[in-house]
This record gives sequence, structure tokens and C-alpha cells, in this order.
Amino acid sequence: MRYIYGNDLHPDDRAAVLDRYVYRMTVESVQRWPDVALYMHRSGYRMPARTDAEWLLNTRFAVRRDGRLDRRARGCYSTW
Repeated sequence: MRYIYGNDLHPDDRAAVLDRYVYRMTVESVQRWPDVALYMHRSGYRMPARTDAEWLLNTRFAVRRDGRLDRRARGCYSTW
């Protein structure tokens, strides 16, 4: 299996991961899913000041041979 950074994903795949990973705790995800953000905050997680673009730049995703997102993969790998 091969991994690439989110900013190198196909635009459709990039949109898919932004919809799929609701616990990424970026500025945009907090606005989009306030209930998730509230749950994370109450659980002791502190919100870093990062954007979706920064998260994609520092997070790797599994891709198939053709370079498209492997939707069978269960997670991603972030360097944050």
C-alpha cells in the first residue's frame, strides 16, 4: 500500500477525506461539525490553530496503484 499527502490527492478524493474525517479539529471542521468540536473540547482536547489546508499538507492517506484514495483504509497518518 502506498501513502501520499492530502494536498496531492485528486480533488474529489480531497473532498471525500474532508467529509470523512470529522475529528480532525481544524478551524473549518469546528464550524462544520460544532457538536463534534464540543464533544472533543469536553473530553480535554484543545483546539490547535490550524486549517484544513495545513491538515492535508501534514496528513498521509492510503492510495491505490492509480493514485486514487483507497477507501478500504481505516485511517490516516498525521505528522501533527
